[in-house]
Parts: sequence; C-alpha cells; structure tokens
Amino acid sequence: MKEKLKTSIPYIITAAAITWMMAFGIMLMTDNRDTSDRTKQIIKDMQELKDSFETYQSISEAELESIKADLKAVKENGETYTKQIEGVSESITKLQKDLKDKVEDLNKKIKAVEEAKAEKKAAEQAVITASYEPTPAYNPPVSGLTPTSGINNFNGHTESYYNLPMEKVIEQARNFGIEGEYWVRDDGVKMYGDYVICACNRDIYPLGSLVETSFGTGISLDTGSFVAWNPTNVDIGVSW
Repeated sequence: MKEKLKTSIPYIITAAAITWMMAFGIMLMTDNRDTSDRTKQIIKDMQELKDSFETYQSISEAELESIKADLKAVKENGETYTKQIEGVSESITKLQKDLKDKVEDLNKKIKAVEEAKAEKKAAEQAVITASYEPTPAYNPPVSGLTPTSGINNFNGHTESYYNLPMEKVIEQARNFGIEGEYWVRDDGVKMYGDYVICACNRDIYPLGSLVETSFGTGISLDTGSFVAWNPTNVDIGVSW
C-alpha cells in the first residue's frame, strides 16, 4: 500500500501543479491586480507540498528499513528456533533408541536367566528321578496293617500307623546328614528315599537305623509317647 502511494505521489504533485497553473491563468485573465500576491501564494503552497512529499518519503524509507530489519530478525530467530527444535528432536530420538536398546538387552538377560533356571530345575528333577525311582507298590498280606485293622504283628513286634505332617521329621533327618527324598507310595505309605518312614523307640532303633516292616524296610526317623507302654512298637507313616 505504501509502495503504491509512494509511486502515485509525483503524479498527485504534477496534477496539483497543473491545477494551480490553470487556476493561475484564469486569475490572470479575470483580475490582473492580484497576480503578484496569488503568484507568491502558489509558490508558497507548491513549496509546502514539496516539503510534505520529502518528509513523507523520508519517513517511509525509515519505516521500510525498520520493517526489513524486523523481518530479518524474525527470520534469524525462526532459523535458530528450528535448529534448536531439530537438536531437541535428535536428542529425544537418541534417548528413545538408547532406552529401547537397554530394554531389549534387559529382556535378553531375563530370558537367559529364566532359561538357565529351567535347565537347572530340569537337571535337578532328572537327578531326583534317577536316584529315587519309586519302588513297586507293596501289597501287604490280608492280615497285615490296614486302616481298619489298626494293629499288625510282624517280625516279633507290633505295627501301628499314623498320619501327621512330615516337614519337621524330614528337616531333622537332613540336619543329621541322612540323605533322601520324601514321597508317598501308591499304597499310601510315606517314604524317605527307598525306606518306609517309621516312628520307633530310639533306645532300640536310633535315628536313621533300619527296621523291617510288613511294608518293606523302614527307617527310624520319628518317635512317640507310645514307647512308654509299647517300646517295641513300630508306628508307620501313611497318608490314610
């Protein structure tokens, strides 16, 4: 808008000058007495118009330079901000990549640990299976110890049965260095390795000693108050 106005000002001045000259000619024809005064007034008005144009032209140039400077500063700031944003974006991208790599590495380590645990457990289970294969189910004689009979005479001693938790019994055996694996046979007899778990009189069958029962060879791992009135009794651990 300013450029258009700036371009049209000379034409405006020219038109104004022509208008004043025409007016001046008319005035000369109508009234020669005021010629000198009017001529002076026209010259004065023309000078003022010229001064106004020069002042406008000067102000416009200054404003244009200021605008150009502002535009240049905005452009430079924009380029700076763009570079800063690009730098931040690159940093974020790098951090994301580093985090992804660390997560993948951690997942690999976790997977490796889990696989190692699974392999170890499988190996331990294989050892247990190989070392402690269950013995065939023992079928006691008809007159043997059963849930209904309660008492059985075998090999010069009586047999009874009990069903209690075996955690402390197994812990005590292992603390004394008696190796074995606890399991329950198909007929419900509780076993420690290849031996039937028995509660006996420790004076007759010390801890870890073997004793023959109607269910197979037993091992003395427990005892009870029954030894006070029946010292030769063998109490057999069962799940029934």
